[in-house]
Amino acid sequence: METIADAMRDRIDHLISVISDLTGDPGPDGHFHYRGDASIEHLSTRKVGDEEPRSLEVDVKLQIVTDATTVLQFADPTLLAALFLPGGAARSAVMGPVTFTHVLEDYRIDALGSVFGGVRLKKFAITPRDSYQAEITFVASFAPSADEVARLAEYLADDVHVRIEPTNHELDIRSAA
Repeated sequence: METIADAMRDRIDHLISVISDLTGDPGPDGHFHYRGDASIEHLSTRKVGDEEPRSLEVDVKLQIVTDATTVLQFADPTLLAALFLPGGAARSAVMGPVTFTHVLEDYRIDALGSVFGGVRLKKFAITPRDSYQAEITFVASFAPSADEVARLAEYLADDVHVRIEPTNHELDIRSAA
């Protein structure tokens, strides 16, 4: 049964989220947060586990284009100056994407009418674009139902509205070996 304190905490979390969306702040905890359109670039499925029944997992490659001044705060505060000239022009058009080998654990994604929990975000590649915009490609790994896999496949190469945030507001970054 939900207590009054739980209801208040949920309401406060919701208000912080709304304020974050209005101000462009990367989140009250300084971690990776995103709300907006994302293109589903690639979808792969696999069965995991040693015992039957094995569970279904997917890797969904997502691409977003967003305001670099806010969303890059989660990675490194100096990254903005390294990727952009004063005024917002991309620093070097001949440089490839900046990649990260870290895995962000325990995220959630709201998309296509579903909430996916226990999401791992990995293989970040950030490409600067002019006007302080960044194209960010990354892989989200999680365990959806078979129906949700079918729904994701329907939107392959299309833009979908997503909300991505940590579920426990603690960042668990591990080097991908």
